[in-house]
Amino acid sequence: MRTASVAYAGSAAAFAGVLGWAATVLPDTVASHFGGDGRADGWSSRPAFLLTMAGIGGFLLLMPLVVRLAMRLPPGMVNVPNPEYWLAPEHRDEMAARMTRALRGFTALTVLLLTVTTWQTVVATIEGTGLPVPWVPIALYLVAVLVWLVRLYRHTFAVPDPLPASPWLGRTD
Repeated sequence: MRTASVAYAGSAAAFAGVLGWAATVLPDTVASHFGGDGRADGWSSRPAFLLTMAGIGGFLLLMPLVVRLAMRLPPGMVNVPNPEYWLAPEHRDEMAARMTRALRGFTALTVLLLTVTTWQTVVATIEGTGLPVPWVPIALYLVAVLVWLVRLYRHTFAVPDPLPASPWLGRTD
């Protein structure tokens, strides 16, 4: 199993665990929105909070499947780096596989952020305090997404170099 798939499965399991824990410990009224200073300024019922979080998490976890299906669209409707290479019929399957793996990684990052914010919300609600460090998870997420984007453009969808000419490899061009 590749790293992106492991991260995807791990983030899904962590999110399910936090959501299950939240369902058992949350009171009837949940702090569901926080201001920039970390203090709660919006409230919802426990079922509404849990259904909202489950819906967002479920939507995010379906994104790699949606993208895999979107790869069946005509080439003019798909936007990837180096399209003349990746949208050629002989490279489309590899492009779809790479895009799916890349999106699993991005989804894992986003679900991890959702998991952390859900955990923080539960703790803040139970303790009656604000979020302890509201901007740290978001800042870490943005840095991780930046790294992911650089890797996506520089490695995932870089056009592979052909093998160099070498008499040992049977190529002398």
